[in-house]
Amino acid sequence: MRYPQGGGLTAERQQFREELRLEAAERFAQGEASSVIARALRINVRSVQRWRQKWEEGGPRALRSQGPASLPRLSQEQFAQLDLVQRIRRGLRHIQYRSELIDGCLAETGLAIRPT
Repeated sequence: MRYPQGGGLTAERQQFREELRLEAAERFAQGEASSVIARALRINVRSVQRWRQKWEEGGPRALRSQGPASLPRLSQEQFAQLDLVQRIRRGLRHIQYRSELIDGCLAETGLAIRPT
């Protein structure tokens, strides 16, 4: 999975995880075992055990999402530019050894390679 700006969960995934935790909280209140909850929600038992501990200490409110771990380092515009630069570099790596492609591109633009 590719994360925006190199880390963390997207807003949709944060919401999904929070819903899982709150569903687990309902099951905690009903007295279900961690292993049963983990199997039903298709998640790791250790995660359910951590959630149960938080729930016991602070109730369902303790399981709510805390939001992103940090603020984005780049603006959306800067991130889009970086993504474009990475795509261009990837494309150039693919054609760097195919001289016929480079010659064709140069011919289309009217540019020429100057011998050094």
